[in-house]
Amino acid sequence: MKKLLAAWTTLGRHLRPGALVRDGVLLVAIGALAAFALLYAGRLLFDRTVFAVELNYAAQQAGRHTGGLTLDTLPGYLVGHPRDPGPVDLTCDATAVWVFEPSSVDAVAHLMRGVMRQGAVSGDGVLVDQAAAARMGVRPGDRVTLTQMTLKQDGTESVLTLPVVGVIAPFHPVEDYGNGGLVVVPRSLLGEAPPAASTTTYFLDAVPPGSQAKWRDVLAAVHDDLAVGPVVGGVLTIGLALWCAGLARVASEVRSGLRTPLSLLVDLGARPRVGRAFVVGLVGALALVAGVAAALGARKLITVWTTFYLTSQQVLAVGLALALAAFLVAALVVATPEPRSS
Repeated sequence: MKKLLAAWTTLGRHLRPGALVRDGVLLVAIGALAAFALLYAGRLLFDRTVFAVELNYAAQQAGRHTGGLTLDTLPGYLVGHPRDPGPVDLTCDATAVWVFEPSSVDAVAHLMRGVMRQGAVSGDGVLVDQAAAARMGVRPGDRVTLTQMTLKQDGTESVLTLPVVGVIAPFHPVEDYGNGGLVVVPRSLLGEAPPAASTTTYFLDAVPPGSQAKWRDVLAAVHDDLAVGPVVGGVLTIGLALWCAGLARVASEVRSGLRTPLSLLVDLGARPRVGRAFVVGLVGALALVAGVAAALGARKLITVWTTFYLTSQQVLAVGLALALAAFLVAALVVATPEPRSS
């Protein structure tokens, strides 16, 4: 181990900081396109997969069944801020509403344990997902309006003002591409409500006959969102191709710049793979920093352009994905013999 560290220390002394900074800036610029496509195309897939994985239950089944937690899904609602309701656009910001019985607070807290980000489940207020909370700028202790978009008999809308007791992970209904999100509300706070669009029973600790295990829900969430449009798919392909080309260039330049010290180390008895591992690790670390920076810049552009909410976890995941590609490309580069100069 001491010999390995000594060899890497020797190689590190021969690096040129200016060249590394230049290569890092180049990777950030190239990676921004790939990060933009990964964040934009993967937002729904990432959020829905995380929500499905972190929701804490063993199985679920459509309809009402004994022995589980029953939640009703109500249609036609929009959540907003009392002081700034904003424009109503159900095609982008339709809100899913899950209703539970006040006696089921503990069961709901068990179900939501993994997706809870702030606050706690209570029968005195509602849970709002992060995307909708960010759109409205609210957190636990604030209040939101829940508007039923179907008119009453007198032609008015049903508007409730409810306290927020918790914020949960981003949630996107199947038909939602914006930040409409999810509101989880006790039935006692909802008053008169339309008939449920669907009812689901969650079994928290068992998989009864006829129910669907949680892992199948996770696979379904991934499968439903894998389709990528031709435009986004084209941008993603171009971005990843440029990223890999840039990585190959950086890895080649790093290896070329260390050719002399690498040869000396081999002559002194070091194994060639020691130098190859140093180049791969250096390029991978540089790509991780550049990938996260590119993803942060791409997130800023997407949020300004579309107002979509993107989690820090997805930004980090994109950075890690780009870094993984860097390790693979760098490993291929160092495994390829250098052309001999004539």
